[in-house]
Amino acid sequence: MKQSNIKVLEFRKELKKLLKKYNYLLYGSTFIDEEGINILDEGVEETFSMKPYYSDYELYKVDENNEAVNLRKEYILSKFSIEQHSDIGNLNKRVGIITNNESKADIVLNYIHLKDRDNVVHYRVGKDYSKLTLKDGTHYIWITPTDYNRGYKLGKAYIDKDIDTEILNNIVLPMCSYCTRDNITVI
Repeated sequence: MKQSNIKVLEFRKELKKLLKKYNYLLYGSTFIDEEGINILDEGVEETFSMKPYYSDYELYKVDENNEAVNLRKEYILSKFSIEQHSDIGNLNKRVGIITNNESKADIVLNYIHLKDRDNVVHYRVGKDYSKLTLKDGTHYIWITPTDYNRGYKLGKAYIDKDIDTEILNNIVLPMCSYCTRDNITVI
């Protein structure tokens, strides 16, 4: 990932802190069409677009195909290799939904449950705990990214794009050390 992309992600993080500190929101005529505001990095002449406050100030850039790319999603995926590990074993059947947001975890698990209803063996939802098991032995589990859960080893994962960079690097990446870009979904 280019340094300019990392720099604008840090800018977004600092801007969100300032907005929260002073209890401000960014809005106005630039947000009416939902295109957001543009941020120009004069050092590399690259432009990024920041969406309105109700989308959590998401950052996008335009790729070579002229498509909008979510910068946070790209950053998370850039942390993973394209090559598969040879000693993965049964880890492909261990899928984590890594988020602090219970609603996001429920949406993912409900989607899998509805999509694969005939193959679901076990589905439990509780306070701070959700798990789904398929007939083929695939286990989906909601995992909050805390030091306590750091020991999980996963072959596939759904990773919340709103996870802090420090937590991503120190907790999520060790859990997903056997994951490749192909078996990561950023939610």
